[in-house]
Amino acid sequence: MLPKHPAAAPGTFDAVRDGLVDVSYVTASYTPARHILPLVAELPGAGETAEINSVAYNRIHWKYLDKANEYKGVHLLGVFTHGPGQMFNTKRPIRTLNDLQGMKIRTGGGIAEAMARALGASAFVKPAPESYELLSSGSPTACSSPRNRSSPFARRVSPTL
Repeated sequence: MLPKHPAAAPGTFDAVRDGLVDVSYVTASYTPARHILPLVAELPGAGETAEINSVAYNRIHWKYLDKANEYKGVHLLGVFTHGPGQMFNTKRPIRTLNDLQGMKIRTGGGIAEAMARALGASAFVKPAPESYELLSSGSPTACSSPRNRSSPFARRVSPTL
């Protein structure tokens, strides 16, 4: 294990393909122009847990999506996804769509970014590990993340929970 990945999150796929690293996680939402079909795992309304969503996504990927060869140049070991997303913010409760208007929201990209923009938010993409630091700084005012991953740290910075 390396103490720090030699490539930024959007370059992880290239780092594996080019032999810079032997194995790594690749997040499709950080490379949406390259990995389009895996974004299906981010659509809202899926299962209640990461396990349920991952089993379903795994079955769909190997039966239908693998044929598109979006991971050409590497040996794909498996696919998985996280549980349902949740919005954490440091300013105010979000009760209506109007509360989202212009709110600066960190997303992981992909479907979450598109949905936040469609709802009127000012969405931008940053890797998940930067979420706590970003929320603590007050910019952005909100963060979309899986609730099972974010809850412990988000309660410390988000008084609206």
